[in-house]
Amino acid sequence: MADALILDHRKDTPDPETPSSEMHRALQVPDVVWMIGSQLDPRPHEGMAELAALARCGPFHGLALDVLWRHQETIQNLINCMPEGLWVVEQAQRRRDTLVFEVLHRGVPGDYLLPNLETLQWRPGNTTEFANINIFLGPQITSIRLQTLEYPSFPSSQLWRFDFLTIWPASEIQNTLSVFVHGLRNIRSLHLQSGIDAGAIMHIGGLSTLETLHISPPTTPFSLAGLPEGSLFHHLRSASFWCPYDGQLAAIASFVRSWADSPLRSFAIKSSRYMTADENEELYSALSAHCSHDTLKTLKFTVRFFLGGVTASEYTIPGRALKPLFCFTNLVTVCIRSANGYQLDDEIMAELAAAWPRIEELRLEVYDHLHPCGTLLGLQALARHCPNLHTLELTLDASSVPLSHPDPCLKHPALVKLDVGYSLISNAFDVARFLFATFPNVAQTFTEFDSEDSEDEGSTNPHYAVQAEYRELWKEVGTLLPGLQDLRAKKIHGGESVDQHAKHYIHSLTG
Repeated sequence: MADALILDHRKDTPDPETPSSEMHRALQVPDVVWMIGSQLDPRPHEGMAELAALARCGPFHGLALDVLWRHQETIQNLINCMPEGLWVVEQAQRRRDTLVFEVLHRGVPGDYLLPNLETLQWRPGNTTEFANINIFLGPQITSIRLQTLEYPSFPSSQLWRFDFLTIWPASEIQNTLSVFVHGLRNIRSLHLQSGIDAGAIMHIGGLSTLETLHISPPTTPFSLAGLPEGSLFHHLRSASFWCPYDGQLAAIASFVRSWADSPLRSFAIKSSRYMTADENEELYSALSAHCSHDTLKTLKFTVRFFLGGVTASEYTIPGRALKPLFCFTNLVTVCIRSANGYQLDDEIMAELAAAWPRIEELRLEVYDHLHPCGTLLGLQALARHCPNLHTLELTLDASSVPLSHPDPCLKHPALVKLDVGYSLISNAFDVARFLFATFPNVAQTFTEFDSEDSEDEGSTNPHYAVQAEYRELWKEVGTLLPGLQDLRAKKIHGGESVDQHAKHYIHSLTG
């Protein structure tokens, strides 16, 4: 944009004789304009469009161009201003000759080039370059990120925190990485994008310092057959898994069964496919048996790059699959995603609410909407038992609305965000009145139809066509809630109830 302004700015510059009576007179003083410009310092890629537009305004033309060109990270923009074809630009990474490191090292005292260095990202081109990493591993190093591992004698035991990144898992990479991991002694946080063998897992599982682990598990549980059950990871506080391949989800349960009542606070999985009902139950049972029931606060299962191909009978999560999690009474955040929903009735929802009294964020997400999680009575159970709940995502059956309950304990002011997924609904006003009576601070409801992809999916998925009316009714609920809150805020007097005024309000909206 800047180059276009330099080449063609005369066409876009207004006629000096054009009256500027609508502009503040102070902006007609050049000194004031330049004082404003001296305070502008746009961040890279932010505010450029606005400055380019400003450059087309006569009084600000020079100022805006100066700000746009004040800082340049490359010469690319300058080249773009020149005639096309004058230059041939080839992208290439700049590599330092290994002798440069040796010369630099001789020029500074001590054993390390940067003795106060704390974080290092190293992307060597070959084994010789990798050897030069030693002069950067000073006493303050706490974090290191590597893109390859071609130097097996790397002094891993001296690192306190180690992050290892590679391209994708492969058998030879796994073997090299496993050998490397065997050299770790004082690790607190270990991030492995590739898998390691059972021997390496046993080694890090016996370390008293390891508190955080991110790993991509093997593609088959048989790879972990040699792990002793209930004897590793005594001090693990955070565990996360990345599962891009088939078979890895099943291996996680085998991995968890090796833990010895770990004081886990956070457990997360990112996968390219959904877990089946049996896999959910197996994993949650393993967590219940091998993690402290008092420490776990965060549980997340998310799906990325979903490949499709699921069936309802396999992937619908029943209540029995979630029950092993009810022992974790200090859970604060629970985010679980199901392919085809959950078979949870109001009784199970009541058990869930009673089991997690400290829950603040509860998301039972769905990819498809074949099974609702009970009725609105389940929301009453959450209101009764979970006073800190502020975010809720749940697909339910709201076609039948329970009668209002005078119990003040059912007033739940903490909830502010409600996502109803693919919930059924038949009467928008009755549902809005129920939500307002139970969750007075919910001003808007969200649905799965609010996503950017919903319109495209609606043309191909028959379920979306069937629920078109539900979408409109939930939109109406979202319209009604702010009005009902306004009525409450005005503290209506004069003999009529809030419901009577609410009926007048709904009548005014519908005409």
